[in-house]
Amino acid sequence: MCDDVESVSILKILAFDNLNKPAVKTVSFSVSESSDLSISDILPYPNPMPKSGGDFTFMISNNAEIILDVYTITGKKINSLKSYVTKGFNKISWDGRDKHGDKVANNTYFYIIKASAEGKTVTKREKFIVLD
Repeated sequence: MCDDVESVSILKILAFDNLNKPAVKTVSFSVSESSDLSISDILPYPNPMPKSGGDFTFMISNNAEIILDVYTITGKKINSLKSYVTKGFNKISWDGRDKHGDKVANNTYFYIIKASAEGKTVTKREKFIVLD
């Protein structure tokens, strides 16, 4: 059984220029509500990230516990960040340091973001660059 609810909406915009000539733009979009846990719009900011760190931003469908693990390109885990986030837009800040407190080198890294809520788990993997 799926608890998804989706509706289609249409937005019509009417604007006039300085000569009073009208322009109309119509946009259709769908709005959905789901009980499933999901992570979307994942973006490390800035990318490339300076050695002083940055933020990992994302949208999440439900309140959840987040574990964000940062890895070298060879797969060595260098840090793990934990947070509890609420539904909607969120960001997790990282200071650009490994688990020993040392600044990371210029390189390509990847991170795995894992969200858990109400017995459900979702995982996403993305890459980013550290460059100073």
